[in-house]
Amino acid sequence: MRARMTNAAHVLATALKGVGTLLQGIGEGGVPGEPAEIVGLRAGQNNGCSVCVHAHTVNLRKAGASEERIAAVGAWREAPFFSDVERAALRPAGRMTRLADRSELPVPDALWDEVAGHFDETRLSALILTISLTTMFNRFSTTIRDSAGTTWGRGVHKSGNTRVSRGGALSVFSDHGRTPRICTDRHRPGRDTAAR
Repeated sequence: MRARMTNAAHVLATALKGVGTLLQGIGEGGVPGEPAEIVGLRAGQNNGCSVCVHAHTVNLRKAGASEERIAAVGAWREAPFFSDVERAALRPAGRMTRLADRSELPVPDALWDEVAGHFDETRLSALILTISLTTMFNRFSTTIRDSAGTTWGRGVHKSGNTRVSRGGALSVFSDHGRTPRICTDRHRPGRDTAAR
């Protein structure tokens, strides 16, 4: 599959800096890496984004997550592999990414109270931004028809206080929660990305 264009974060350098600032804030929020990657994977699944599904799966493997946990993210409600904290993070991930599928409030008070019972305001802010930013990147990748399979962790450079890596989709916690990082695709229109 060929992408329609270069990722917007590379075309608009100021946007990349803005996303980097958001990622820095998310990193300061203190949500542990593996739960954040699980939430990113679920948001990518909800939105049919192969780039984010692949990237978060790779990051979870690198973090040492078991294959049964990774495979069960799509059926997390029925799977016994997730803690109460992870389940609390997964609930709003589904609700926030599928807004139009609901006749009621996307995040009702009972859900809010449950999630807030597991996360303080700082971590809750980081969780909400993680889900929102992942969903934004799902929109980018699906719109331009970007494909999964990009190599991660290469070409890292500094941009202000945020580490930026060229070579994939969104990876908020690719250093397992320690350093916020954005990875954006670096292929150009017309280049076949399936070979990577």
